[in-house]
Amino acid sequence: MRRTEHERRLEWQNSKEGKAPAKPKKTATKTEEKSKITDPSHEQIALLAQKFWAERGWQDGYAE
Repeated sequence: MRRTEHERRLEWQNSKEGKAPAKPKKTATKTEEKSKITDPSHEQIALLAQKFWAERGWQDGYAE
């Protein structure tokens, strides 16, 4: 639905100093959380793979 020129002027007059409402700023917590996440090392991946292998009963082959 399109607004009329009159509606736009009323909105402009009612807003602070004639400016559009400010967009909400992103919080710093999301940025901080992203910066704390690191890729796992090769050793961490190897230990996790060995753990899964042990949980399967040390079986060779595919997971299927």
